[in-house]
Amino acid sequence: MADGPPLNWNPQLPPPPAGAHTDAQYTADEAILRHGIINQYHDILQQLGYTDDKGNFIPGSVEVEGNRRRNELGYLMNQADLGVTRQQQQRGTLFSGRRGDELAQAQHGLITSRAQLEEDLPRQLAALYSHAGGVIGDYTDQNAGLLAAAAARYVPPAVPPPPDPVDAPAPAPIAPPPLRTAIPNTPEPRTAFPTKRTATKQSLYSQLGY
Repeated sequence: MADGPPLNWNPQLPPPPAGAHTDAQYTADEAILRHGIINQYHDILQQLGYTDDKGNFIPGSVEVEGNRRRNELGYLMNQADLGVTRQQQQRGTLFSGRRGDELAQAQHGLITSRAQLEEDLPRQLAALYSHAGGVIGDYTDQNAGLLAAAAARYVPPAVPPPPDPVDAPAPAPIAPPPLRTAIPNTPEPRTAFPTKRTATKQSLYSQLGY
């Protein structure tokens, strides 16, 4: 297995940042991008191995082929061992001390292939693991370009002009204060006081018997 936790079959592609402008064109372009990225990701996981929805690890083709080659080399090494043993039995030299040398010679190529396999297999899996992460990074970079294009297409809604000023209604006329009823200047009655001349005349008339 590769260096790192097994990857899930369904990649977790990041959503657009909060507040990013999207439109119908972005939605269509992002769907095409997502489809292509997921196909690339699945191609890598089929080679690398992955975890299915139930949590089971499904080995990839690289590891399956590595195990097949490992078993094949093990079988060939056993066959080489049997072949050397059979030849020495036929020659009567099975216990002559030469068996080890002949066996090492017969298995030399197989041992080299086995060592090379054990060196190459982890390296291939690590490269695939890194490649899978790179594909997700490619989606992020390309999606950022799609979001930038959508933002460039964005036309803010026109701000409506301010309403025409409405003439303020004329102020209501101020009612004049109620008129006061004019009261005529009626002269006050004067009390008649007898004058001195009148009093003298009356006194004289009384003396004369009038």
